[in-house]
Amino acid sequence: MKNVKTMENLDNLEKLLRQFPGERAVFYAKKLKWSRSKVYDFLGSLQIQGKGYSKDGLWYLEGSSKPSIEKAPSEIIMKIPPSKEERESEAIMKSIAEDYDLSWLKTYLKAKDDSRTLTMIKKEGNIH
Repeated sequence: MKNVKTMENLDNLEKLLRQFPGERAVFYAKKLKWSRSKVYDFLGSLQIQGKGYSKDGLWYLEGSSKPSIEKAPSEIIMKIPPSKEERESEAIMKSIAEDYDLSWLKTYLKAKDDSRTLTMIKKEGNIH
């Protein structure tokens, strides 16, 4: 009967590893409501059987896909918010520009907004 329970425990841990690969042992202990030492014992059993392995403290099933490193975005855009006074004056100017169809004022407001926008473009692995 003890062997049956052991096999059930191994199966439960395998299912969890399949569902959540690349987690620390404490994660699996919490999910299964087991002690960390019990999880380490069963992870060790999976490792001996050639079914599981650890890399940098994270656990995986053999043959499961390893996590891929996400590529950094090629562009990062940051907008610097205007001060309260700038927001108020720009709101008034925007209203005037729309009411009187002043394209030069609309262009000015867009340029002012663009001047508070920082764009960083990734080149050769670095953000410049």
